[in-house]
Amino acid sequence: MLYTAPDDGRRPQSLVACGEHRACLLEVPDGETARTEVVAATEGKGSRHWPAPEADGLVPVGEHLLARRDSPQYAVTLFDADGRAVLPDRDGVAVRLDAGNVLLFAEPPSTAEDDRSLAGMAVGGKSPFEMGELKDVRSESCSWNASVIACGREQDFVLYRFAGAD
Repeated sequence: MLYTAPDDGRRPQSLVACGEHRACLLEVPDGETARTEVVAATEGKGSRHWPAPEADGLVPVGEHLLARRDSPQYAVTLFDADGRAVLPDRDGVAVRLDAGNVLLFAEPPSTAEDDRSLAGMAVGGKSPFEMGELKDVRSESCSWNASVIACGREQDFVLYRFAGAD
């Protein structure tokens, strides 16, 4: 058993595997989202807790962890394996590209056609790299892998290749 929720009104949510023999979840004490914490439970080591106010979802990125917040405004924090905020409270939406990289959209996805600012970050890096804008796209339709991002437009679609990708 990796973790047992305390019997004190804490509500667990967003359980994910976040490393080898490790599980992570969010705990919301008494429905107070401002006091939300990440709990990382590792086999043989017990659990660690760290604050993630207002977080409502988790995405594992290798040993790192994205905590997303959809309210009151979209933002994301990237934590390292020890719970240190590597990228604290970045406005927008972050998505996992692969086990070592994330894509950062300046605004939440939309069905409306518009320009969307995009950045990328290696989880071990110091700061995001601004990649430019996706022009006239319906960002909700975007899909990606480690070398390209494809997005729908009004009449067609567009492909962007990431720099350095084969």
